[in-house]
Amino acid sequence: ILAWFRNLVLGKNLKSGISAHRIERRRKPRASRNAFANLTGQTSLFEDHLKTDDDTLYQFTLERLAEYEGANILYQNDDIYASPLAFDELSYKTYYEKSHLINGRTIKYVKFTIN
Repeated sequence: ILAWFRNLVLGKNLKSGISAHRIERRRKPRASRNAFANLTGQTSLFEDHLKTDDDTLYQFTLERLAEYEGANILYQNDDIYASPLAFDELSYKTYYEKSHLINGRTIKYVKFTIN
């Protein structure tokens, strides 16, 4: 056990005795988000959505987006079912969302981009 621990600490491979520091991993080059944005003509790095019944999470998200100058809120609604839905995608309801609606909770939604 002592030899195993010593080899572990020193970075030696127990089967071959080759130092782990000598083994080089070959990594495939990956396109960066900026390169992807340049190729596709997108001006933002990504678009994201938050649909939740949690007031704290919703307010926290809005506050963080307001603080970050690269964020752009595209759409925000504090109660998406109080009026006709802005997007067809909002009509999809998860099991939990249906449960929260039965219990009278409001569903909030924000769509945003980050540059």
